[in-house]
Amino acid sequence: MSIKTVLAYGVALAVCVLASARAGEGPKPDGAAAETSAEAKARADYEAAQNAAKAAEAAIGPLRAAMQKADAAYASAKRTADAKRQQATDAKNLAGEQGVAELKQAEANVPAAIKALTDASNAKPAADKALADAKAAALPLQQAYDAAEKAAKEAEAAAKAAGAEVLVIDAELSQ
Repeated sequence: MSIKTVLAYGVALAVCVLASARAGEGPKPDGAAAETSAEAKARADYEAAQNAAKAAEAAIGPLRAAMQKADAAYASAKRTADAKRQQATDAKNLAGEQGVAELKQAEANVPAAIKALTDASNAKPAADKALADAKAAALPLQQAYDAAEKAAKEAEAAAKAAGAEVLVIDAELSQ
């Protein structure tokens, strides 16, 4: 809390205590005018303190927004700095003994990778030929299946027609 806020609360408490203490009093003597002016001064001070507190509260909003923006900018700068620090550490490691060892290992793996690529390239034509042969062998089977399917549909249609004729003949015989 700021000093202004504490002062405003202190003045408010004093005014409340003073007002509640005097609430039960009877009529005031002639010196009451002096006390009333002190009360008016205290009330004016209290209202001024309240206005100052309201102004302080209104000023907090923009300050809070500015603080949040600053926090976000700090977090972004920290992430960037951490990333750059990690890059520098990685570059340092690659330039040292660890980097040399990794390079030697990668160079040792190159012949094996070339051999695997060559083997795959040599195996591809044979696999392509086997696929073409399988497709060629499957073509007559597909044609036979299509012909059988067509014959089955024709037979089904003929059976339905024969069934319809049987119903017609049966209906004629029943009459």
